[in-house]
Amino acid sequence: MLKILALEGGGILAINFLIGLRKLSVEFDKQKKDLLDYFDVYSGVSSGAIIAAAFAVREKVLSHLLKIDESLMNEILFMSRVPKCKFQEWKKRIREHKQKCSTLIINLLIYIFRNKSQDIFELNDPSNQLPIIGTKYTNKKYYLFKKYIDFNMKDIPNKRILVVKTFNLKELKIDIFSNYQNLGSKYSRNIADIVDWSSNAPTYFPNNGVHVDGGNFINSSFLTEKQIFTGKDLIFFSIGSKFSKINLPLNEEYKWFQNLVNVFYNLGKQIDKITNDKYFQLSFDFKNYHLDDFQLLPEICQNAENIDISNAIQFIHNHII
Repeated sequence: MLKILALEGGGILAINFLIGLRKLSVEFDKQKKDLLDYFDVYSGVSSGAIIAAAFAVREKVLSHLLKIDESLMNEILFMSRVPKCKFQEWKKRIREHKQKCSTLIINLLIYIFRNKSQDIFELNDPSNQLPIIGTKYTNKKYYLFKKYIDFNMKDIPNKRILVVKTFNLKELKIDIFSNYQNLGSKYSRNIADIVDWSSNAPTYFPNNGVHVDGGNFINSSFLTEKQIFTGKDLIFFSIGSKFSKINLPLNEEYKWFQNLVNVFYNLGKQIDKITNDKYFQLSFDFKNYHLDDFQLLPEICQNAENIDISNAIQFIHNHII
């Protein structure tokens, strides 16, 4: 039986997922349980791929952070409510990959989403926010991935599986990158590269001409995980948006494409609920926010803090732990 943490895309709005996960992780910390240790598979697309990848190599990410930016590690320890008198003790365990670290890695990602968003969404041309040719943003976000998660698939610990999904423009199909049975081995095995491809939303970020973010089409675990893990009993804990409309930066004559995207997006979510016996989704309402509304992050985060996690806790106790 495989226990899967499946993370949808959502641009900057994926900070909702991190805040929900932090609330869960803090609750399980009180019970001396490290939340992420109870999952076998971390699966994601787009910004969900960033989160899933960091979770899969979380001990390495945190020990690397200690080497490159100890002051930021101090901030993360403070955010995680570690007493200052225990900082050195925790750092020693982090260096040795012995520290339970679900809340730490979640807080690091929240910090990056909140404080590096201007780098992620750096305009190609500040005078033209919806270019006809080219993309709205630079690919400066790639250097963030190289800074924090520049690891390879082989660096993922045994018995831990990462699944990252992208859309292949040349072959018009979903490409899956994973350390599970060498999936996607004909392309790069570097996690930072793969996460970058998965989050390169067309019209938003430059792409390599092959792999782009196909988030709304491939959020469904029915389309991917069930095909990867054929014959396995699967339990899904999914985190994503409620049945809702996704806004895309399109001119009026192309609004039909947005409607088509939303049909596929919401259909996949309903298929998941029907076909998976042990399936739970912690759902967030994206309201009318856009995927790059980073200036509204304080408001978005405050809304996320109000999510009710009681049913999620019960599901995790009943089916995950």
